[in-house]
Amino acid sequence: MSADTIDSRRFFRLDLPVQCFVIPRNRIPSCDVYATSAVYVTQQRMLLAQQQLEKVKEWLQALQENTDLVKKVYLDIINRLMFFNDVMRSVEQGKEPFKLNDYGRNLVLAKAENSHLEAYKENSPKSYAFFKAIENKIKIYLNEIHYMAQHSSSRELGYRHVLYSMPTQADLNLKTLQDARFDKLPLPQFIRSLTEYVNLNLASFAELQKDYVLKRFPTQWPEMTVNLSEGGVRLELPKLMRPGEAVCVAFHCDAHTSVVGLKGTVIASEAVAQTERYRMRINFDFPGRAEQMVIQKIMNRFEIKQSIDWMLDAR
Repeated sequence: MSADTIDSRRFFRLDLPVQCFVIPRNRIPSCDVYATSAVYVTQQRMLLAQQQLEKVKEWLQALQENTDLVKKVYLDIINRLMFFNDVMRSVEQGKEPFKLNDYGRNLVLAKAENSHLEAYKENSPKSYAFFKAIENKIKIYLNEIHYMAQHSSSRELGYRHVLYSMPTQADLNLKTLQDARFDKLPLPQFIRSLTEYVNLNLASFAELQKDYVLKRFPTQWPEMTVNLSEGGVRLELPKLMRPGEAVCVAFHCDAHTSVVGLKGTVIASEAVAQTERYRMRINFDFPGRAEQMVIQKIMNRFEIKQSIDWMLDAR
């Protein structure tokens, strides 16, 4: 067994698939809007977004038609995203976004019709539809985060639409543009890369909303492979919780098993290269013998199942 599979407390560790939910135990004190210390607008996500923006610029340079108009549409979208990220940073820190400078004016501008885009409609209706879908997705997220800020308190978040599970037309268009037949065409690739850039920016709010909503629905928790022991867990999440952070860890193996819930402390957190995720190691805080036996039972059951599957495959 390699050294990295055993932590300092010498518990046996095992990689196994679970449905898992992890969230900080404490709210930010004296917050206007319910918030924890989890970071969603992470450096890792912003780094990936910046890398994606370089791809967008490369395809923008490759365009040969309507270049001036496309550049104006592109800059309008970038400005809307900058405003969205400012609002998102405020909300994740527990602050009312209404206190941001020129919030009301910027919100009106971000939700207004894009005059440059409307000028595109007659000459290139198909391209217009793709750009319009991107703009509409940004507006949907802006409307929801504005609603949340209006209807939240320091103890709870208000929400109207569950965006992380609601595909938009822009998402459907992205699937179309990922077809290999568009790989060498500048305009489709520009729209594709721009959509992916937008998605990276909007993902922070989707994760925040997911954390608040899904804690009540264990069967909808994301499936992941974790490195589990009776003393702690190592896992990857698309948000940052810093070392020293007190957290709640809950997981189950399938819909027919009880949820195991434990308190823990983050002891290490590092970015996973070229992903939005952070790899975190969490020590459980003094788990009782009953909790340890439940974890041991889950691990034993998984090992038995793996052995049976291996024997059946070997026939």
